[in-house]
Formats: sequence, C-alpha cells, structure tokens
Amino acid sequence: MKILPSTPSEAESSRRTHKSILALAVLSVSLGIGGAALADPKPKHAKAASAQMIANKYAGRMHVWKSCKGGVYFGSNWEAVAYCSKHRNAVGIGQWSTQGGKLCHKITWYSVKDGKLSTKPKEMKCDVHMVTDQDGQVWHSWESDTDWWQGFPREEHFTKGNKYKRQIRRLRKKFGV
Repeated sequence: MKILPSTPSEAESSRRTHKSILALAVLSVSLGIGGAALADPKPKHAKAASAQMIANKYAGRMHVWKSCKGGVYFGSNWEAVAYCSKHRNAVGIGQWSTQGGKLCHKITWYSVKDGKLSTKPKEMKCDVHMVTDQDGQVWHSWESDTDWWQGFPREEHFTKGNKYKRQIRRLRKKFGV
C-alpha cells in the first residue's frame, strides 16, 4: 500500500526529490561514475591559490555567461570587459583581480539612455574561489556554493580569448569609453 503525502506541498517536494535522484542516477551512469560523489567539502588545511597561479590561468580568458549569451573577459593590464546579448546596447568595462584565492571583477556598465551616456557601476564580484590542498591539488568552488570541485573550472566556463570582442569594440567606440 502506497502512503500519500499529507499536503500538496509535500507531494510537490516528493516529486522534485524523486526527479532529482533520478536525474543524478542517469548522469552518474552516463558519465560512468556509478555512485561516486560529484562534489566534496572544502579540503582540510587547504590554502588559497596564489594570485600568480590564478592570473596565469585566467588572463586572456572569458568567463562565459550562458544565461545571456555573453561573458566577462579577463584582459591584459587587469582590464575586464563584458557583454551580454540580452542587453545588446550595453558594454561593461572595469578591472579584474585576484583576492585571497578568488577571481574577481568590478565592472561599470555603459549604455545610452534618453540620448545620454548612462553608467551603472556594479559591486565587486568574485565568481570562483580556488584553493590548493596539502598535495598541491587545485580545488574550486563557485560563488555562494558550499561544494568544492577538484581541479580548475571546466573549459566550457572559461574559454580562451574574447568571444565578444567585435561587439565590445563596437560599443566602446560608439560610447567613447
């Protein structure tokens, strides 16, 4: 005999849990990892990755934003430039840095509003945090995530080069920034 949930919210929660377990099982089998854990807690005695290690890895790469078909490019001289196709007439310009094992950027967005150049400064954002364990293995965690993943983030998240260079160059010229 099947026991039914006592409330609609329990039923929805139960369905979501079953879907999540099923999706994880399918993913595990398709990746050939069986029941292995996909993420871990932060390694004990881990130290923040060095600023030099992070700079060497990410200079000349773009953190891809799939949600808006855009991204932020970590350029030379610590310049960060950004583009989002959902906001085709805006460009982000600022600086990037490494702080305590984190890859960070502070960008001001430029656009034209009512015929005038508009600026919208954003707070410092640190997308990914990297540490090294006692064996020198790199681990990373995404902003506001408690899980840690072995190695650097996958290539699909940080592509080589500036994928939106043409759009960024056009908008910088248009806005004179």
